[in-house]
Amino acid sequence: MAKRIQTTFEQRMEAVQWYEENGRSYKDTAAHFGYNYAQVRIGSKKYESSENVF
Repeated sequence: MAKRIQTTFEQRMEAVQWYEENGRSYKDTAAHFGYNYAQVRIGSKKYESSENVF
């Protein structure tokens, strides 16, 4: 099992903003920030629906 990464709200927002500005690729965003693909996907979906991210 992979080690869980603790992130702040600001870090999650930075990842979502990067995702939006750089081609909307979950894979690229996850690799750039060292996050799990699913974390990025869930975070971006929550952001799109105006909920808290991650």
